[in-house]
Amino acid sequence: MCNNCGTYHTLVLISDGRVYIWGGNSWGQIGCGDNPENICTPIKLQFNDNVKIESIYCCYDSSFAITSDGHVFSWGDNRGHELGLNITDNRFIELSTAGEGAFGSVFKVRHKLDDNLYAVKKVQFLDKMEEKEMMREVTNLRKLDSDFVVKYENSWTEGKQLYIQMEYCPQTLGSVLRDKRQVFGRQSTKPMNIYEYFICCEIFRELLICVRYLHDQDPQFIHRDLKPDNILISYTSVNNTFVKLGDFGLATEHARSFKSHTQGAGTPDYMAPEVHLYKNYNIKADIYSVGGIGMKLFEINPSDCQNYNSKTLWKQFNRLHDLITSMIEIKVNKRPTSCQVLDAYTEWSLDKQIITANEQQFNETLNNLKSNDNSFFYECLLYKTESTDRVTKSLSADTQRCDLLLNNIGERVANEEDRVQRLDPLTTTFNTDDIGAELTQVEQLLNNMRVDVQTLRKCGYSTVTVGELHDKVQQLCQRWADSKDKFWRRVMARLEAKRADARRRSPTAKQALIDKYPEY
Repeated sequence: MCNNCGTYHTLVLISDGRVYIWGGNSWGQIGCGDNPENICTPIKLQFNDNVKIESIYCCYDSSFAITSDGHVFSWGDNRGHELGLNITDNRFIELSTAGEGAFGSVFKVRHKLDDNLYAVKKVQFLDKMEEKEMMREVTNLRKLDSDFVVKYENSWTEGKQLYIQMEYCPQTLGSVLRDKRQVFGRQSTKPMNIYEYFICCEIFRELLICVRYLHDQDPQFIHRDLKPDNILISYTSVNNTFVKLGDFGLATEHARSFKSHTQGAGTPDYMAPEVHLYKNYNIKADIYSVGGIGMKLFEINPSDCQNYNSKTLWKQFNRLHDLITSMIEIKVNKRPTSCQVLDAYTEWSLDKQIITANEQQFNETLNNLKSNDNSFFYECLLYKTESTDRVTKSLSADTQRCDLLLNNIGERVANEEDRVQRLDPLTTTFNTDDIGAELTQVEQLLNNMRVDVQTLRKCGYSTVTVGELHDKVQQLCQRWADSKDKFWRRVMARLEAKRADARRRSPTAKQALIDKYPEY
């Protein structure tokens, strides 16, 4: 194990390659987004499955991790270009690398004036001809002004580099897929439960709607690089959706049934055969890519139908299996359109009434998902089943429970303070462990309540209600902090001081001094 410290944060590399970090996050140096609060509990940093970290380093408010093949991950303060990132526009504070696009790198930045987060894509070009080619993504994004597509904000050039400023989306479908099986505690050989399947259906439906939007344009658009890492996840409360399409560097307009396009454009794993082999192809190339994404999203393989035969959703899964199989047909004219797959939505999806029918099981699932680091699964299940009223009821019950717990803790701290003053500190059993456990219980409860308030605010719930709940939670947080402070100052500190003093005055301690200094 090795560790390294910055000014206010610590980075630790375990022998098996896991990396943990904690401390101050004012510049994003511990990788917790735009959360400026100190993180006191070590959190595990997530890297791609095929990445092995061999060394780590902290410098002031910046962090670095070096892989076994020599690549460097960097995040945190980049005001002096410590991270090796070179966005020179002084309107932004660079926070981290957000990913790699078709033709460039994407950085997460914070705007100095409005304090909002954005994604800035940096693209290198060699000459005017290449610059014109790179500007195609800007042109495409300007035309596609929709909630189904990542929002374009601005663009500019510096030397031979093009910068495209877009809305920041915290996740991609790729990151969701990497976490999904672990979040639901499922082995790869086991079928999904109804909650995981429902979430996957909602993702797939939204993806199909986004692709339909592209194909409904006049002229039509072919994305040509649809894959999990280009499917962005960012909640839009207006239409209750999560999915947006990103990276339009390879997108092209398509005016006729079959038109000559660039051969081999896209990512091989999701590329339609006709794109790989020929120059003449149409929007059905995107359908093939979406089918490939569906295969990965639902983890479809030949044995799946048999696995689901005994499950509640076997009929829906079999229908979905047939549709996705048709989407990856070699023959283009046998592939359905996105509209046709959406028209069969009720045949392959689950109604939310089925999901919420068993209230106890549904609430338990929500609570389990809420405790996970990746909030997408909790938010998706909550919002898509229109269950936010459950959150307000839960918050009301939790605030009352928290009130009672804090009242009880206050009484126990006062009683224990009196006992510490009156009783022998060496022979008396004190209730400090129980009080500490209750304080931890309240802290966990408050953390869940904070998540609930943020969840309600995010989905556009009544501002007045959210404001009142937020104020109540803040008051309880302050009461908890005061109770913890009293416990440590009036009970634990005094108890330890009395114990230390009693040990010094004990006959055993006196005899030890006599034995050590017999001449005195």
